[in-house]
Amino acid sequence: DLNIFEDQTFAHKFFGYATACEAIYKHLQKETKQTAPSALGTTLRLKLMGDCFASMALESAGVTGTTQNILKKLCALSTQKTINFDCAAHPLPMAADGLNVVYKDLKDEIPPKTGPLAHAYFMAEEIANTYDDISLKQWVSFCTAAQDMAWAGYSTQEILSAAAYGADNPHIRAVAHICAEGLNTNPMPLKNNEEFNPFNNEEDNERLHLRLCRAAFDSALKEAEDAQHPEAFLKAARKQTIRLLDGNPLGWCAPALIEAENAWHTFKDNPHADQNAIANAFESICSQIKWRDLQQLNTKLSTLRAKNKTVTGQTVLSLIKDKEQYRHYRNAFEV
Repeated sequence: DLNIFEDQTFAHKFFGYATACEAIYKHLQKETKQTAPSALGTTLRLKLMGDCFASMALESAGVTGTTQNILKKLCALSTQKTINFDCAAHPLPMAADGLNVVYKDLKDEIPPKTGPLAHAYFMAEEIANTYDDISLKQWVSFCTAAQDMAWAGYSTQEILSAAAYGADNPHIRAVAHICAEGLNTNPMPLKNNEEFNPFNNEEDNERLHLRLCRAAFDSALKEAEDAQHPEAFLKAARKQTIRLLDGNPLGWCAPALIEAENAWHTFKDNPHADQNAIANAFESICSQIKWRDLQQLNTKLSTLRAKNKTVTGQTVLSLIKDKEQYRHYRNAFEV
């Protein structure tokens, strides 16, 4: 986490205060014999509390601009290729307005016999308790989709535009506008609705995915018939798989294209073959490539890239080797 900041002195102070806040919280839970739940919402709320505490503690110590700097940094990290830092675990941007308001209104109202750090802890707790689990989990959903797009080569503005204008979830759209404000940029209405957009709802993405698969088959079939050779199918499959390894899963149907090439060899010279045999072979495999499974695989690959791991065909094979829903994928990565 320290490596995300150029100023290491600031980084040590910020994460030191944040970690201290989490330790204080756990200590108080133990003293009162409460068992803190381990649910995601509670974990995120504790992270939010720690980051708020660190921001206010440093502001109070005279490190002015801490809050805006950390908010801008977290917004930027969530919308760009980020290595070895889990931006989803830092939902501070969700609480940007609350943090600014609470600190401004309460920073000078320190109760008697209360030190500045105890007061910062109280304010951080107030802010963290304002946000329910649903709101905090939307930050995770936003970051997951944003990282998928970032690793697919999309820019920060493209990611924020996809979220602000392509997401059907109002919470996600709100997060996009919060990040855009923090980064002083404006999301733009989408000009192309056939781009990869993991913020979009599953049904729309699946329909688009199937449409692009069909278009890929039609294009490869035409090229194969013009050349009277099925090489176009394998060429298209390889090109698609390279795109998938680069983070673009939309329209990936490489195993079905390979099956179409196999069908060409089997049926093209058979005068009694069904004229739709090649298309049927393609469809039989394409129908087994479920968009939800493909999207989940892509997110796993994004997670590996974020850990600075190289993603290859062999990487995918090791991930899918024992999973039944991916059994039709294997030949594309072996080829």
